[in-house]
Amino acid sequence: MHFSVKKITGREYYYVSDSLYIAKGKSGLKNKSLGRVDNALEERWIQIESFRREVIRQEVEQRMNYWSDKINNKEGFSYGKFEKIEQLRGNLYRGKEALKEFGQFGIEAAFKTDFIYNSNKIEGSRVPRKTIEDMVKKGGRSNDEVKNSLEALTYVRGLKKVTSIRKIIELHKILLGHEPTNHGLRKEPIIVGNSKTLPFQEIPSALKQLFDWFNAMNHKLYPPELAFEFYYRFERIHPFKDGNGRIGRILMNAILKEHRYHPIIIWDDNRRAHMGAFEKAVEGGIHKYLLFMSEQMEKTYEIYLKKMQKANEIERIIQDVFFTPSR
Repeated sequence: MHFSVKKITGREYYYVSDSLYIAKGKSGLKNKSLGRVDNALEERWIQIESFRREVIRQEVEQRMNYWSDKINNKEGFSYGKFEKIEQLRGNLYRGKEALKEFGQFGIEAAFKTDFIYNSNKIEGSRVPRKTIEDMVKKGGRSNDEVKNSLEALTYVRGLKKVTSIRKIIELHKILLGHEPTNHGLRKEPIIVGNSKTLPFQEIPSALKQLFDWFNAMNHKLYPPELAFEFYYRFERIHPFKDGNGRIGRILMNAILKEHRYHPIIIWDDNRRAHMGAFEKAVEGGIHKYLLFMSEQMEKTYEIYLKKMQKANEIERIIQDVFFTPSR
């Protein structure tokens, strides 16, 4: 959201503008006059909030028009679920943009804590949430598992492209820095749950095929479906001896962020449903897996919308404190 002052017939007026993001290379611009510069501040804030809601409404509408025919699995993304995801995405993405630096830092720190705690716990980690929270807030090296997870998130954020075997091996090396014997592509067969994974000899060619598929479908397939299916295909390859789930979820979120979606969390209390959804997908029920992943996306967005609303309230309280007349 951008603000400007224009002079018309000798009087100054405030204007607000914002871009509507539909897809890569497709955007629009919306403008609104906020009235004269000397209008009451409270009235101006009401107009800004009305403008923000209208931007979200139009963006959701235009995004749905654009992406509706780019959903491959209609069972996994029914119209109602598609609409709900886009509405939540618009509210969360725009709401986070509107936060001041303090609020944005808090939301980011909370997400890193929740993501690392749940992603690692799904794989059997016993690191307490408080340990992760302290390291996210204060830094330090009190726990190698958490330190490496934070470094992995930083590394992937700096990548322009995640579809590279070399970069994924490096990401894995960072994430499992405390387990050097597990570095590199696996050289042995393993079984995950009740399913056999790909023979290790086929891993390099399978990863290349996955990246070719992703590059062909990127910006053509509905982004959440693209990210969720990438995660599923990556897990089926299971390229590493350990850490596949954590790497897959980091890559999935990198894809979502590339398309301007907030990253998501697969919550540990849904661990059994997570495994069940994968098993259904292996059996041919990919839509059930996509439904589960959509539910995790909705759950994450609803939780973080509440956090964002609280952050907004705190920012307003701080503003009121400083704008209250001093004695």
